[in-house]
Amino acid sequence: MSDPPSATPAAVTSPLTLLPGAGILAATLGIVFAVQWALDATSAPGIVRMGARIPGALEGRTLLSSTWLHPSAWQVLANAGFALVVGSLVERHVGPWRTWLIFVVGALTGNVLAAQAQPDALGVGAAGGNWGLMIAELLLVLIPALRGPVQRVPWAPAIVGLIALNVVLSFVPGFGSWVHLVGGVGGGLALLVTHLGAGVWSVVGAVAVAAHALALAWALVDGRPWAVGSELSGPTVARTFFDGMIEVELPESLPGGEGEVVTYAGDLWRDGVSADFVIAHGEGADLSTLEQAREAYGADEGVPIDCGERCTGRQAAFEGGAMLGAARAYGTVWLVTVVVLADGAPPASRDWAREVLTAARLTEQGVRSVDEAAWDLEQNGDAAGAVSIREALVGDHPGTAFVLDQLAWTLATHPDDGLRDAGRATELARRAVSIERSASHLDTLAVALAEGGEREEATALLEEAVAMAPDDPEIARHLEAVRSELSLRE
Repeated sequence: MSDPPSATPAAVTSPLTLLPGAGILAATLGIVFAVQWALDATSAPGIVRMGARIPGALEGRTLLSSTWLHPSAWQVLANAGFALVVGSLVERHVGPWRTWLIFVVGALTGNVLAAQAQPDALGVGAAGGNWGLMIAELLLVLIPALRGPVQRVPWAPAIVGLIALNVVLSFVPGFGSWVHLVGGVGGGLALLVTHLGAGVWSVVGAVAVAAHALALAWALVDGRPWAVGSELSGPTVARTFFDGMIEVELPESLPGGEGEVVTYAGDLWRDGVSADFVIAHGEGADLSTLEQAREAYGADEGVPIDCGERCTGRQAAFEGGAMLGAARAYGTVWLVTVVVLADGAPPASRDWAREVLTAARLTEQGVRSVDEAAWDLEQNGDAAGAVSIREALVGDHPGTAFVLDQLAWTLATHPDDGLRDAGRATELARRAVSIERSASHLDTLAVALAEGGEREEATALLEEAVAMAPDDPEIARHLEAVRSELSLRE
């Protein structure tokens, strides 16, 4: 696609002549969309993996690759047709490579502004590049010195009218507004800057086109749009979240976790699904946390969903996706999971979302943190609240000896007859001793047995505990109390 000699442009006299540079430009837009369609990558997450500019990110390569991507057939047809017609009008004066350079500069300047002015929008499309061509053609109409060998400008009034119409349309809701105009400014400046030394700028145009092609190829190879969803069924690894307090088995391909102070896994734009894991404290924190998530996404009121025992679940829809939330109760402490699905997420992502909604578990560190909440309640006189938290912990983590021991102690020694339960305390304490036969655990078991009237076994266990911890005055005091048949209720 070399620039023609000066005699060639002069020979182009028909206003309807469609030139090769613009034709290849339009065809490229169509070919890229055909690849998108074949890979089912016309919406997130597929289009993101092909190089769309995602909200909140300003990545160099996506400023290039996003120009060539479109979410629908009518949009690519409109942009490709516009590029073919207006690009041919520009090409007759400046040649193919400068035409391409004007297009890519317009697209790039529009994309840079869009990343700043529309941080919440998914960025794709060739509108900025087309606006660059359009403003360049306007300048060619208005400034004869820029036209080169071909001085005749077909349809000058129509061109001006077309530009005026596009300016008006750009401020209709849903259009690119200032982003389009900035793309036009970029294209116009590219025409003016490249007016001198056109041969050199043709080389620059070729390099710019190569850079765009490289950005597209890089996005395709790195993003693997054909793998959307399938990666979620691959090998899994245990990852930790919320400062190491929550653990979830997740596919290796999903980002996030593993010891970092993070709360999320997955990328909504790239994977079509993301999950957020937090621990919330307080009465009603389940509903308030899910409500905060709903408001953050602008979702509707939603409907309750079943997520199992001791679990509050809710599903809500928002523009572009859906939110599923589940809050698992540990008394007044909640393990909350919020999963967000994009509308374009494949079935595999939806299946995984339902699985991960109830897959999160407390780590040992998380169990200790929740148990500390129980301890705080107990110290503030709410023993029933502490028992509620620890009973839930024991249900989910039956092998955690220190929780078994703490719960058993409260049930064995609390002065409230309605709360005290020597039989349950003995059961829990025996389980703790079977996991770890320590002096402290033997002490708790002995106190529970004594409360239930089994003082002989209690005495034997306390004697063993004293032998293991001879310097512990509390265990020695308990032994004397049991021998004297005194109450150990607190």
